[in-house]
Amino acid sequence: MRRMLNILWVSLLLTMALVSSVAAAPPAFPATYYGVIDSANIGPDMEVVAMVDMIACGSAEVHLHPPYGYVYVLDVLPDDPSTLWRDGGAEGDIVRFSLVSPYGDMYPLVQSAIWEGGASQKVNLSDRVAVVLPLIVTQ
Repeated sequence: MRRMLNILWVSLLLTMALVSSVAAAPPAFPATYYGVIDSANIGPDMEVVAMVDMIACGSAEVHLHPPYGYVYVLDVLPDDPSTLWRDGGAEGDIVRFSLVSPYGDMYPLVQSAIWEGGASQKVNLSDRVAVVLPLIVTQ
């Protein structure tokens, strides 16, 4: 009887270990954004900050690349479900971008993107809003 209980106990522990290793999802990959920045506020030593639900989830330095102007490459890490707070993106989240000066001044940019783990997306950023007016022709 005791041997049977030991066998059941060991098999229960092995089953629990197997279930916990299967339930743990593999780590997700970050979403990567890159592009050119067109802003009246841009200058040296600035950063682009990516925000998901008003939480900063990634930042990168802006670099001057003469043929193109100011460029950036930015990774937004996935949200870590083991933390109690939001610290990254999840599939379908909206990522918003801002420029931050060395003095802490923040300049929101118009464009946004959808967070997609493992994907690289070209997002050219600007603080200028394009207004398109309809053309009405009367005779």
